[in-house]
Amino acid sequence: GLADARGTAKGSATATWGKNGLAGTAHVLIRDLSFSRDGASVSGLDLDLALDSLQPPASPPHQRLSAKVLDVGVPLKDVEVSFRLPPDKPGRVLVEEASFATVGSRFTLRDTLIDPRSQRLDTQLLVNRLDVGVLFEVLAVEGLSGSGELTGTIPITRDGDRVIIKDAHLTAGGPGVLRFRSDAAARALAGGGEQVDLVIKALQDFHYQTLTLTGNLDRDGEARLRLEILGNNPNVLDGYPFKLNINLTGNPTPILETLRLSRTLIQNILGRARRLSR
Repeated sequence: GLADARGTAKGSATATWGKNGLAGTAHVLIRDLSFSRDGASVSGLDLDLALDSLQPPASPPHQRLSAKVLDVGVPLKDVEVSFRLPPDKPGRVLVEEASFATVGSRFTLRDTLIDPRSQRLDTQLLVNRLDVGVLFEVLAVEGLSGSGELTGTIPITRDGDRVIIKDAHLTAGGPGVLRFRSDAAARALAGGGEQVDLVIKALQDFHYQTLTLTGNLDRDGEARLRLEILGNNPNVLDGYPFKLNINLTGNPTPILETLRLSRTLIQNILGRARRLSR
């Protein structure tokens, strides 16, 4: 079921058949495998998998999988996965730790049980030094750009084809700059008074000392974000400090498509492995 597949694979197994059925061990080694499937492509995949049970398939902890690029709409680079096939949960994979680089940051998830037969998955994505400017580009908030780095957590629930994010929390690790220059917003807020005008001017070149971004994504794909920033614009009121809370809406479509295609790819591969083990 894989298109344009290339790479090398080898394996060995010792099997016995007795009154209790099939038993034995196996070792699978895959090197530099590339393929495409279900709108996703994988290149440079390596797998070193030892099975200490064949029926059901089970493994010791710390099995290793890596890939140079996993492209599921947004390319995930330098993918590293440590996992286990638990003997007490046949057909499922326990991801001990997985990490990948994308949109200018490295993301990690830990202790996540993947069941290809289930429509639900709960996990928490750990974010390390996410570039503020790249994030705003991905979310496509009109007129919003910036610099700096964010660290925090994004709780994710996948329910069927829907992705839900509840109470994501990211904090800047140091000072940076935020720029909000939107003609549409300026027109909408025109006439709001002197204080509103000052805020609009301050946000055109806002040097923040602290920045916190919280957000939620509901079942209908509506993203609601909240920026809490403390800082100033050197050219507004002689750099007088502002503390601002800003509510935003964004376009999470690229992120949602990545999560959806990742789920489809993993589900199909694990489902095929489960069928072959019967």
